Amino acid sequence: MTYGLVGAATIGTDARLAVASLAHEALAPYYNRLSIPEDRLRAILADEACDPATELGAGQAMMVNGRVAALIVGYPADEMRARQQASLFHLLRAEVEESEAILVAAGAQAADVTPIPSDAFYLARIAVTPVYRGTGLAETLLSSIGADQPLSMPIGLHVHRDNERAIRFYLRGGFVRADDADLPFRSFVLRR
Repeated sequence: MTYGLVGAATIGTDARLAVASLAHEALAPYYNRLSIPEDRLRAILADEACDPATELGAGQAMMVNGRVAALIVGYPADEMRARQQASLFHLLRAEVEESEAILVAAGAQAADVTPIPSDAFYLARIAVTPVYRGTGLAETLLSSIGADQPLSMPIGLHVHRDNERAIRFYLRGGFVRADDADLPFRSFVLRR
């Protein structure tokens, strides 16, 4: 299998739409709170990937044989607030008439997560297309993101409590639960 990681902003429109679908899937509990039609939301997320200040602007697409196979988005945790705000503003600008509902959904999402250590590298999204699930591609993605960070920098992430497959994957990879809160999203940290 021949693959490569490329910045999500550098790929063509169709590939960015595939990235947007993966981004939506990776954070479905949040996006499903919105009443924005799915095609419109995908277009907004694809456009967000071109803005380097946003979460998706930090995204990389894993391309396999010229097609999007996975998405990984990560950045230093001390950038989290600014990147999430930039993503929120991007969505608000695109859907002005939905601004109140978007802000309510964002507030509810923020209440559903616990903090990630500020010295961590935050893995905001990781998603693999269905055809590549179970092939080791997620492990390859995770090792690629970790390889770019100092060994002293922990990697932190959030996983929805119902995503048992992802929780098992991260636990196998050495992540440990970093919170004991009874919230929908659980925090995990990998200290290397």
